[in-house]
Order: sequence, then structure tokens, then C-alpha cells
Amino acid sequence: MASMLSSELRDDSEVQWSSSKNGARRGLGLALFAGATILATPLTASAQHPIGIELVTQLPPFDGEAEWDDVEVSYNGNTYDVRGDDDEDIEDNFGIAGYYLFELSPGLGLGPRGMFLGGEGDDSNIDYNTFDAGVMLRYTFDTPKVLPFVQGGLGLTFAEADHHDNINGLGWHLSAGGGCGFPVSDRVALFAGMIFHRQAARLKGDVDVGGGVNGDLEADVVLTRVLTTFGVGF
Repeated sequence: MASMLSSELRDDSEVQWSSSKNGARRGLGLALFAGATILATPLTASAQHPIGIELVTQLPPFDGEAEWDDVEVSYNGNTYDVRGDDDEDIEDNFGIAGYYLFELSPGLGLGPRGMFLGGEGDDSNIDYNTFDAGVMLRYTFDTPKVLPFVQGGLGLTFAEADHHDNINGLGWHLSAGGGCGFPVSDRVALFAGMIFHRQAARLKGDVDVGGGVNGDLEADVVLTRVLTTFGVGF
């Protein structure tokens, strides 16, 4: 993405992003609202430690990647292809997630999971902000002192690429991973894990193509990360 937006859109296509930068605040607010809703839901039939709140980050040696493809700019009745098939690393990945699991069978839980995740492009300094809303399936193994688990999830993603302003769109996500829980009481456990996480969306937005002329930009964006999670389950 570095060469595409930093050079192709600014130099070759003279595309510049417009104003305002509130996407991260909006996405974080949505994630906190989802977490509060999960916490306020009464416990009925549920899995062991059914409520979870997680901090999400990416630790070395793993690098996130943003892939841009099929980038088009339209203005004055014409559509121009901007060089796609470009990618860049994503740094400073950090977010928050929450889930609520219903028990399907001993050790097996299924329920909603929401996550806000932000990161910055290594070359372009573009802020990648995403909010996931989906379902998670987790199996926790019954062992004497620790709680190893495997999990997978899928659902919808709202994604935005924010430079001076942002382009955004709706897409999908999927994830798979595992980890281990460490009970600290009969009710509370600490969890740590790693997940492979992939998001894809068609982003759209208005851009300034120069000379006071606005155009429409569209692009396919795929974000891939290996994330580390630290959380608490109740």
C-alpha cells in the first residue's frame, strides 16, 4: 500500500485524502458498547467462563499485512485504474474484544464475539481501523489445573483506511487459533492465546483528485494478522 497510495495516488493520480480523523474513536466506542452489552447479559445456559474480555495485540516476530487490489478512481465520467496488487506491513496493532458463550455440550461453547482492532501502515502511515461482529466456537479441554482451548470464528467486518480522511466499507472476517486459561478462582480465569485473523472488504470513499475536483475511490483490501490475546473470563 505504501507505493500505491503514497506514490501512485499522490504522484501519478494526484489523489489526496480529504479531512477529519474520527474513525478510531467511533470504532472503539462501538466495541466498548458491545462489551458492555455482553457483560450486562444474564448468565443462563452457558459454557465454563462464558463471558470474556480480551486485549488484542501483535507481538514479534509476526507482521500484519495489508493487501490492496483492484484500485479505481472515478471522476468526470471516467474511471482510472491505479496500480493494485500492492501491500505493506501493519504496525502497532492493538484492540479490545469481548464475547459471550452458550454451552452446546461439556467444554463446547458458541456465541457472539465483537472486536475493535487498529493498526498503522508501515510505509503509508495509513490507520487501518476495523470492527468485527460475528460468532465464535470454542472447545475447552477438561484438565486438572489449566484450561487449554481451540477456537474459530467468522462474521462481518466494518473496515476503514484513514489517512487525512478515510475510505470504508463492509466485508467479512475469519479467525482460528488456541491458547490456555489459568483459573484463579472457581469463577474467574486468566487467558492467553494466539489467533490467525483475516479480514477483507471493498472500501469506497470520496477523494480530491486535484484542482478542486472530487472523485470516487474503490479498492479491495485484505488485512491479515497473527494476533496475541490476553484476557479474563468469568
